[in-house]
Amino acid sequence: KSKMEIEKIKTEFVKSKMEIEKIKTEFVKSKMEIEEIKTEFVESKMEMEEIKTEFVESKMEMKESKEEVVEGKKEVLKSKEQKLQLCSYKKKKTSTQKKLKFCKLICDYLNSPSNMGSHLFNPMFLQFLINKQNLEKCLKLSLPSKNIKQITFPGLNSDVKSQASSQEDKFRSGRCKFFQPCGWGYITPHDGGHDVYVNKNVLAKRGYRHLYQDQKVEFISTITKKGLVASDVKIIKPTAYQMIQPGTRKIRCFNCLKKGTHTAADCPEPKKDRP
Repeated sequence: KSKMEIEKIKTEFVKSKMEIEKIKTEFVKSKMEIEEIKTEFVESKMEMEEIKTEFVESKMEMKESKEEVVEGKKEVLKSKEQKLQLCSYKKKKTSTQKKLKFCKLICDYLNSPSNMGSHLFNPMFLQFLINKQNLEKCLKLSLPSKNIKQITFPGLNSDVKSQASSQEDKFRSGRCKFFQPCGWGYITPHDGGHDVYVNKNVLAKRGYRHLYQDQKVEFISTITKKGLVASDVKIIKPTAYQMIQPGTRKIRCFNCLKKGTHTAADCPEPKKDRP
């Protein structure tokens, strides 16, 4: 019996050994599988790193291409600016040449024997410059083949009279350029015309003392021997200090020369032209 038991124990021991060997083999297999999984994981990591490097390289290429595009745009803008500068320079050059020719011709015209008595700031001469036909005639004078005696300036007096009559009895808007304490100044019209002379006598017609600089006014201008003169002035927003206070001095009508009754704006008698 003891032998039989020993044999059984031996067989069981052999079986346990076999099972241990099986377990060992399975453990080795699992180790191999784990190693394979590790290698696959490392390979996937390497692929991810390669993808990242490719993405970074593509980003760098995109940046370089953008910088090239920006540089190209800058070069195009520089070329456009250079072209614009050349165009503006040519325009300025042509305009200065025309102005020089025009000034030369005007000086020749003023120095001619028939126009020796004319003055530069004469309103007749200013109206002459405004006329488009006369400007074209003056520009034609720049040609060496043309002579001053061959060209006439038609309609000078008629143009001045027509423009002066169109501005009479019409209120124009403007602002006070300056007004001296001694009682005279100039008004700059908003329509782009020449400055108009104004004095305290014209302001007193409507009961004003003086004007402030850049003050908005409405006025009627007439052309006299002295130039453009304001015959009537209305201040849009007068101050109390500008108004002649009643009782301080008597008002006087500069049309009929009566005192203390009315001003020239309300005078019943017809208006008289005074120099």
